[in-house]
Amino acid sequence: MGNWAGVTVERKEGQFATTDHQVTLVDLPGTYSLTTISSQTSLDEQIACHYILSGDADLLINVVDASNLERNLYLTLQLLELGIPCIVALNMLDIAEKQQVRIDVDALSRVWVALSYRWYRLAVAVSRR
Repeated sequence: MGNWAGVTVERKEGQFATTDHQVTLVDLPGTYSLTTISSQTSLDEQIACHYILSGDADLLINVVDASNLERNLYLTLQLLELGIPCIVALNMLDIAEKQQVRIDVDALSRVWVALSYRWYRLAVAVSRR
């Protein structure tokens, strides 16, 4: 799994079991929007959009490049509007900080809760580059 274009170019699945559940993880190609226009959208983005919009997912994990929030938050808002429980993982936070980008994670979470995105969770991660 990576947070840049071309890492996943098709849908990949893996499974594991807990005491109570069988879990299927689906890794999708990256996309910046759920709006797909077939002549302008790559096949990998269409695969991602089709799966997300199919309603098959019980939970979404949206990996967001914290160093480029403007590019990523449009998709995040689209995902939240679908009403599917969503975890947003802010990745590459260390790179964002080097670029003088400061993200108040607690304030961001409060805003989304206030907008009634009750299932919303926010996680942070750093880059391995």
